[in-house]
Parts: sequence; C-alpha cells; structure tokens
Amino acid sequence: MLKALLLALLMGLKSLGVNAVCYREDWSDSFEREGLSTCQHYIRKFQVNGDVANGRLGLLEGAECCSAPPPWISSKLQTVHANWWDSFNSRGAVACPEGFFLRGLKRTGGSPGYLYNLEEGRCTKPADHPRHYKSCYTEDISLCIRRNGLCGCRESYFIVGLERDECQELQCIKKLKCCSMLDQIEPLTGLGKVKERIMDVTQSNMALLGHILGYGWAGGCREPYVGEGYNRVGDTWEADESSGCNGYMSDYRLNMVYGNWDFELVNMNKGIQVTTQLEPETIDSGTSINNDSTPLTVQLSKMFTVTRQVTHTVTDTWEETHNFGVNFKYAAYGASAQLYYDFLYKTSKTTVTNNNIEDVKTFTVNIEKTQEPHTVKKWKLMLSKSRTTLPYTATIRVKFSVDFQGFLRWGGGRNGQDTNYHHQYRGSEDRPSFHYQFGDKSVPFYEALKEQSNKNSLPWEWFNIKSKYPVAQALIDDLVNEKHYQFTLNGEFEDIMGTSVDVVWGPVTKRKRELSPLKFSNPIFRENRIAELGPHDLPVHVDKPNIFLDTAKICEFDVPVNISYLV
Repeated sequence: MLKALLLALLMGLKSLGVNAVCYREDWSDSFEREGLSTCQHYIRKFQVNGDVANGRLGLLEGAECCSAPPPWISSKLQTVHANWWDSFNSRGAVACPEGFFLRGLKRTGGSPGYLYNLEEGRCTKPADHPRHYKSCYTEDISLCIRRNGLCGCRESYFIVGLERDECQELQCIKKLKCCSMLDQIEPLTGLGKVKERIMDVTQSNMALLGHILGYGWAGGCREPYVGEGYNRVGDTWEADESSGCNGYMSDYRLNMVYGNWDFELVNMNKGIQVTTQLEPETIDSGTSINNDSTPLTVQLSKMFTVTRQVTHTVTDTWEETHNFGVNFKYAAYGASAQLYYDFLYKTSKTTVTNNNIEDVKTFTVNIEKTQEPHTVKKWKLMLSKSRTTLPYTATIRVKFSVDFQGFLRWGGGRNGQDTNYHHQYRGSEDRPSFHYQFGDKSVPFYEALKEQSNKNSLPWEWFNIKSKYPVAQALIDDLVNEKHYQFTLNGEFEDIMGTSVDVVWGPVTKRKRELSPLKFSNPIFRENRIAELGPHDLPVHVDKPNIFLDTAKICEFDVPVNISYLV
C-alpha cells in the first residue's frame, strides 16, 4: 500500500474523496513487448497515444489507476487472471469474472503488436467485496481512443471489460464495460455468506503461509505471484490449472480445504432495557343480580395463574438457523432464583427456562360486597401486565480448520534457496505429497497456528521459517488475529409477566321486583393463563447497543513472491 501511495505522489495524485486516490501508471515501455503491464490498484482509464495511422498495441501507453473508495480502501486484494487467448482474437467482448475489476493486461509478441496479442486480463477485487457490482454501464470510446489522452470510465467506476470490432488495431476497441463497487460491506446472513467472507479475506495470505512452509506451486498456472489464481470450489481453494501449466510437477498445485465450521458467542453487549405497562386485559366478567327486597352480600372468589413469556426477536436477517448452534441467553429474576431462557438466532417465544421450568405467578381474588335490593351490578377482573424489552448486540466468532494439500518443494536441497521447512522432508528430492491441517473440531485454525508457531512445534521448523522469511511473523500474527473472524448480530428480548388482578365494578342499575328472588353466588376455581401482548399494545422502540469491533483489515503484504521458484 505504501508503495502505491508513494507512486501516486510521484505520478500526479488526484483525490477522489476520503482516502481515495488516482495516479498514472506508465506502460510506454512494458506494453511494447510481451509481458504483464499492471496497476497497484484498479484501472479507471487508459492513457492513449492517438496515432491512428499506426494503430499498434503499444500506443496504449499507460493507465489511470485508482484506489478503491471507502469502505474498501484498506481491504486486501484478491487477484485472478482472465483467459482471453481465444475470445479476443476477433469481434466480441471480454471481461473479468463477476465482481472483479481490471488491474492489468498481459500481451504476447513483440512490437508492433495488435489486438490478437492481448491475451489476458489481470482482475482484482477487494477480498471482502461480494462477487457482484453496485451498477454497470457501457462506455463508448470509439472516438476518444483515436485521440491523445485519457479514455475510460466515469468517476467512481472502474474498467471490468473490453469490446472490440473486427479489425486488429488498438483503435478497434470500441467500448468499455464500467462498473462500480458497493457503498458498504454486505451483512453476513447465513453460514454460506460467512464461509465466503472468511475464505475470501484469508485466501492469499493462506497461500503465502503454504509457500513459506514449503509447499510447491502456491498459485494458478498463469499467475506470476504466490496466492493469485485460485478458484473457490465448495469449501476448497483450488489453484487454477485451466490454461495449462509449465514446470516440474506443475500440475500438482497447492490446494487449501476449509472445514470444521462452527460459531461461538464471544460476548453479548446488552442495551438499555425499557419497562412499560401494557393495556390491562379482561380475564373474566359477570353480572350480579339482587331481586330481593333486602341487601345482598356478594362474594367473588377466584384464582388465576399467569405464566411469564419471553419472546426473542431477531433484527438482522440470518438464514439456515439449523447450522447456527449458538444459544442466545436471556436472564431474568423469578420469585426465588435467577432464570435463564435460551434461544437460537430466530424469532420465537417460550415460557420454559433452560431448566425446563416455568415462572408462574398465582393471583387470588376474594371480594365481599353489599348489593342494594333490586339492583344489577356488572364486574370485570382485569389482569395488569408489564413488558420489559432488552436489546443486544452479540459478537460471534467463526471457528474453522484449514487443510493444506500439496507436495513439499526440494528447493535446491536442505540449505537451498527455496527448500521446504518440514523437519523430516526438508531438502528431500522426493518432493513428497503432504497434507497438513491446522485446527480441528475442538481447536480452530488460528489457535492451532498460534500455539504451534510460538512453541516451535513439529513438524514445521518455525524458527528457521521466521529467519528465512522476514514477513513470516507478521503474516502469522495477522492470520491468528481472532478479530478478523468476528461479526455481530442484533436482536432483542421481550419479557411479559402478570403484575396484579383487580376487580372493576360497573354502574348499578335498578331492577323491578321479581317473584323468585335470585341470589348471586360464584364458586372458587383456578384458571391458567400466559402473559402476552394484547391487540392494543403498541411496539416499543429500543436502541441497540453500538459496539466497535476492532476488525482491522487482513494485512496486504507487499512482498510479491514469484511462483517460479525451484521445486
């Protein structure tokens, strides 16, 4: 990153907003011959020499390269090569894989060179950016490519593809596909998204770890550098072999298999709980009639039990709840002890604690009231309830393992420049196949790597690795930083319980005397109810707690390791 910023200052930096810069990359020499011409960041425009009469490929003399906008500006880069060897030899369009942006072009042949010599695109995206764009459009460059100057996409867009006509001169590139990045990091909505994010942001550093351990060919066949040219197949990063590989054992490349996915709750940051009184609920009613000419003593005796109910509401979208084994616990005080209610991350309600008990309150009503002769009285029993709402933000950590599958390099012998650092196979000309897994069901990758590297645990010679590669300790520190593997989920608990039962008497009405006087009586009985919201209870607004995850981006190691080492 530092190299790119210094380059920007030297070549004419242009600000695009907070921490976003553009600069010119000079290809006037590199694009005149076979090889890769590239940017440190993303290509927005091409620098063209509009010598129409000439039309050679080398007239594409440079590029305007721009850093990503926030929030992607400090993201690690994920790079692949797009194979255009056949598809760009005649009229048609080529593009980077979906979600990737053009970072460089590879050409074959010497000078002068024409469009059929344009063979590959070097395509890059922020590692944590999804594999789709915010928006895209087609830029017609049929006129500007015939003039001197910059030719490309509008501000906040980057080049992702080219479209050409039938002729072979540079000016036969007629259109560019321009796309923009998303404005914000997408929330994680399920195990599938979590896997994608973790695998994307660790892929290149994981390959670099495999390389310094001593695995051979840690990249795709067309890639010049370690960590580039990997395709995700399920939970595996497979090195791309589609373009044909050259070199000893070059068809046996390092693959990285992720597994043992799991989650753990790091902490639950609770917000400010809000307690409100709900609309009283009528749980019983009746009428008392006194047809007698003398006062009547009305006796009303009833018993109610009201069971506490807790509702868990999720405020983030999360799919595949059966794959998410974390319990979200709500603690409440009962009549004699603290109670705990467990929930998965989905909206649900329960009356049963994690010890399979219910918090039940009993309310008894015993009323004696004198009623005047020849009157009618109506009565209602009203249940009062309280609702306590507690928001939370939970920090979740992802657990996983990584299995390195490949062969160990010879690298020139035990003390060779590129030997492997396995205690048994170091310098072996056998180049043995060797699978090694960091982490398992009980210990995640980052804990296993940290412990083994700190204790110099076999089979790897960690002290020698760190001595050979100055970047090794920083790489390990970055990969074992557990904060890289954390995310948050929000929700709230709603706790409803009965608080009292009261009798409400209606107005007294006069009644004509009847021949058969009727005296009111009411037997004692027990009725069970569950505390819940009524039809007129309005929702309550609570503010979720704001927490800052110190999730520093996975580091970008500006140490391009050429993949063409001695195997």
